[in-house]
Amino acid sequence: MSQKAVEKARAHASAVVPPGETVRHAVPVQIWPKIAYAVGLLGPLVMVFVKHRTVAVTDAALYVMSQKAVERRVPLGSVPVRAEKGPGSMSMTMGALVIDGEKMLFTKRPCKEEADELAAAARVT
Repeated sequence: MSQKAVEKARAHASAVVPPGETVRHAVPVQIWPKIAYAVGLLGPLVMVFVKHRTVAVTDAALYVMSQKAVERRVPLGSVPVRAEKGPGSMSMTMGALVIDGEKMLFTKRPCKEEADELAAAARVT
């Protein structure tokens, strides 16, 4: 994933969040089915169930959004958010953004720094 993908995520988030809120950080993520972690990498069998989302932090809230709409809005500091290594064999190439226990994977380069900053900003109350 390139820096262009991070910029695209920010542009997408800016277009979807309500007027008056400023996007501080945004990361493109993938949400994998839980069975993928238990069984390991299943390749093409799992890919049809992967959801692509954007996670963004504004001055007031954390957003999880699809291409067209906000799926989840969480006030800053109300749920635990952290960035960590990806699961199992994916830890070398993937990181995970964990929001209230739900893992969302992102490609480590160059998104790791953005994800770390996003997690830190989401903890601020």
